[in-house]
Amino acid sequence: MRHLLRSWGEVRRRIAGRDAALFLDFDGTLAPIARTPAGASCPAETRALLRRLAAAPGVTVAIVSGRALRDVRRRVGLRGIVYVGCHGLEIEGPGMRRAVFASREGRAAVAKVRRALSRAAGRIPGALIEDKGCSCALHYRLVAAGNRPRVKALLRDATAGAVRRGAVRLKRGKMVLEILPPADWDKGSAVLWIEERLRRRSGARGLVPVYIGDDLTDEAAFRSFRRRRITARVGNARRSDARYRLRDTREVRRFLDLFLAERSCSR
Repeated sequence: MRHLLRSWGEVRRRIAGRDAALFLDFDGTLAPIARTPAGASCPAETRALLRRLAAAPGVTVAIVSGRALRDVRRRVGLRGIVYVGCHGLEIEGPGMRRAVFASREGRAAVAKVRRALSRAAGRIPGALIEDKGCSCALHYRLVAAGNRPRVKALLRDATAGAVRRGAVRLKRGKMVLEILPPADWDKGSAVLWIEERLRRRSGARGLVPVYIGDDLTDEAAFRSFRRRRITARVGNARRSDARYRLRDTREVRRFLDLFLAERSCSR
C-alpha cells in the first residue's frame, strides 16, 4: 500500500472537477480508539473539518460505522451528512429515506444471543456487551490476555445453535466480536448502495468515491471499491485490499484538510 499523503498529487488529479463522496469509518479513523465504546469521541478539529466538507459544493460526507446509527450520529453531531450504522445495516442521510437491512426475525435472534452473552459475560472481568439494536458486540479489549480464550469460548457456547441454524452470523473486528442478523449485507454493500444514488445526482460531472477505515470490517468496503475508487487503511496492517494507507487519525485529519483546501480552490 502506498502512503495516501505522499500520493496526494495523484489523488488531486483524480478528484479535480468531479463530485466526491467521502466514506469514513468512526472509531480508529475519525476518533482515536478508546478503552471502552463509551469513551470514544470525535476531536473538535475533525468535527469542524467534517462540517466544512459537508457544506462544500459537490461533496458528500458519509460516516460508516459498526456502532448503532443513533450512537454514531450523536457522537459526530452534524447535520447534512449520511450516517451508516451496524456495519451497513442502517442508513440515513439527506435525500435518503432511512433504510434498515435487517428483518424483525433477525433482530430478535440477535437479541436472544445478546441476553445469553450478558448473563455469562459478567463472569469475565473486562468483558463488555454492547447492544446496538440491529446487532450486538462482545468487547474484550479490557480482558486480561490469559482470559481471552474464555471470551471466545463464551461466544462459541452462546451462539453455536443460532449460527448453525443460520439465525445469526459472526464478524471479527479489533478486540471485538460482532453478532449480526443473517442478512447478506455489510459495509461494502452499504457504500455501493449509497454510491449508486449519488451517481444519479452527479450526472455528467461524475463521482469519485473515497473510503477510509481502520478495521477488518472495512475490508468489505475496500473490496467493493477496488476499481476506480480511492481507498485507504488506517494503522499498521500489513495486508489489506485498500490501495493506500494512513498511519493514524491525525493523518486522516491531514488528508481531510488537504481535500477541503483542494475543493475550495477548484470551485
